Amino acid sequence: MGEDIIEIEDEDGNKATYEVEAYFIYEDEEYLIVSEPESDDATILRVDGENLYTIDDEETFLAIKKYIDENEEEIFGPEDEDWDEEQVEEDDD
Repeated sequence: MGEDIIEIEDEDGNKATYEVEAYFIYEDEEYLIVSEPESDDATILRVDGENLYTIDDEETFLAIKKYIDENEEEIFGPEDEDWDEEQVEEDDD
C-alpha cells in the first residue's frame, strides 16, 4: 500500500493527511496502519464503518503490535529481494 492517501478530521474539526501503509484484520476487527507523509512514525487505527479510532488500551495495543511483528510479510507484503542499497546513487552536486 503506502500510496493511498486519506484525510482524517478529529472532533475539533482539525484535518490531517495520512498515507495508508497497510490494512489488516485482527480478531475480527479491521485496522489501518497510517503515517504522515514524509514521516517514519506510524499509527494504528481501528476501523469501524466510516469511523477510525486510536488504540488507547495498552494491552490491546501490545497484542496488535505483536500480531503485526509476527505477520509483517503478510500485512506489508514481501520485501523487494531485488533491492540493493548500492543501486541508490548519491547526488554529488
